[in-house]
Amino acid sequence: MACAMLVGSFVGGPIWAAIAKRVETRNAWLLWSMAVAFNHLVLGFADKGDVYLAVALAFIVGVPYGARHLNDTIVRDEITCIDMN
Repeated sequence: MACAMLVGSFVGGPIWAAIAKRVETRNAWLLWSMAVAFNHLVLGFADKGDVYLAVALAFIVGVPYGARHLNDTIVRDEITCIDMN
């Protein structure tokens, strides 16, 4: 399952970069936060023995992890904003 999450993260990276360019970085970060929370709830629907469903859900959960760079960007922007004031 960890491999499926990693592949989902690699697939999700360019998608989240395009989303961040299209909308404001803060809005993309908020969307990423909601997607991570929602996807972790979805992972609970895999029953014992549903290997294929669990791997598919792990891939879906991994997609938002491609946007972890947004967190660093938001922190950097806020520190820069605080330093300027």
